[in-house]
Amino acid sequence: MGGLADWCAVDLADPDGKVRQVVVSHKDESKIRWAKELNKRYPPDHSGPTGVGHVIRTGQAELYADISDAMLAAAARDADHLAIMRELQIRSALIVPMIARGRTLGALTLISSGSGRRYDEADQALAMELATRAAIAIDNAQLYRSALAASESKSAFLATMSHELRTPLNAIIGYQSLLAEGIDGRLNDPQLVQLARIRSSADHLLGLIDEVLTFSRVDAGKEMVRREEVQLAPIVAEALAMVTPLAESKGLKLRNQTVDAGLLTDGGKVRQILLNLLSNAIKFSDDGEIVVRSRLDGDSVTVSIIDPGIGISPENVARIFDPFWQVEQRSTRRVGGTGLGLSVSRSLARLLGGDVSVESSVDRGSTFTVTLPVRRGANT
Repeated sequence: MGGLADWCAVDLADPDGKVRQVVVSHKDESKIRWAKELNKRYPPDHSGPTGVGHVIRTGQAELYADISDAMLAAAARDADHLAIMRELQIRSALIVPMIARGRTLGALTLISSGSGRRYDEADQALAMELATRAAIAIDNAQLYRSALAASESKSAFLATMSHELRTPLNAIIGYQSLLAEGIDGRLNDPQLVQLARIRSSADHLLGLIDEVLTFSRVDAGKEMVRREEVQLAPIVAEALAMVTPLAESKGLKLRNQTVDAGLLTDGGKVRQILLNLLSNAIKFSDDGEIVVRSRLDGDSVTVSIIDPGIGISPENVARIFDPFWQVEQRSTRRVGGTGLGLSVSRSLARLLGGDVSVESSVDRGSTFTVTLPVRRGANT
């Protein structure tokens, strides 16, 4: 505030309407102690017809161009109060509201003392501009904190609900296994078919819950990476084996064109990324062949999943990695799921030092490509 004021103070209004002073500044530390002593011994009456409280309530600035000793004496509560105010050498004062997005967050007070400056309307206009900028910065910080709190609450809710859903679901899977093994007597073939359907649905639901759990951990920055030396080819083969029944049920063929590469990474997360992308490719394809192809490119390896599915329109390509967004947004969409698979896959790939990208055309299929760093000297 240099040439504009000898004193500067910022008071903010809490949500309950209480006003608190958050900053008081002066180049002389002893003066600051006097000001704090003044506030402590003689708390300001923010309900009065003038002053900081009135400015915050009304949103109207107050300009005191020339403060005389008589004015100080009239405002003093006792002799000690007057002595402290005289020590502060208040000569001129400006109190302006701090307004952001239509809300008065507080007030900025500027005081001239030893410099002998007398404030005028031009000073008031400048102070209003400074107060507005400060208010916007404060409001942005408050919005950011609120957004962080909301995000943490959302992640905590998703994690808690997912854990709570897993408990009864694991019990369902456990009892299904006992019945299928004939613990309570031999079952006939139609009963075994019904049990297999129960298990299939339970496994599908468990996969959705795990997806939500992973998303909540990644979103909260709590997903852990456990790096180890792994080979790419076995991970791809395992992922393909896991989705083969789903592909066969739709009459789709799977082709593996993977070159092996040594990785220092979290093998479980690489497998989860590939499973998500392969499952998506199968969901959105009705016939033809899905190809998994990889190639080494310097210090990285790319794994591409190429499908003959419905494809993605150009305006939606940038959105498909958004959480809970799906290509088919209608309530009658053909495929289910949480809409988290692609978001989770990209987040996990970036945790591993890589990324997931896509090239697609409507009715001509899509190619999702995972890029991962390789372990130097370990390519085969």
